[in-house]
Amino acid sequence: MNYEQYVVFEHEATTNILLALAAVLLIMVLLTANTTVSLLILLCVGLVDLYLLGLLSILGVAFNSISNLNVVIAIGLAVDYSAHIGHSYLTIDIPDNDPQTGEVMTNF
Repeated sequence: MNYEQYVVFEHEATTNILLALAAVLLIMVLLTANTTVSLLILLCVGLVDLYLLGLLSILGVAFNSISNLNVVIAIGLAVDYSAHIGHSYLTIDIPDNDPQTGEVMTNF
């Protein structure tokens, strides 16, 4: 591993993570057509990355190309999981009556 890459490594990793989050937001807005759900998906993905970077810091893991790769994989997994939950939220059918009591439910 070359020592010259450590000069720009942190800046490049931050830039790539922010660009990946911007791409996630753009694609989710186009696919879901709902800005609220898209922002919630982006929040989930961003928090996963933030918590992962914080955990790496707490455990004393050096931020190198291997740990950067794990952050990128975490973005992909978090997008997949969060997008499925957001899509389910948009496509769910809310029943008019409570199935157990038969009472009319009020939707707020």
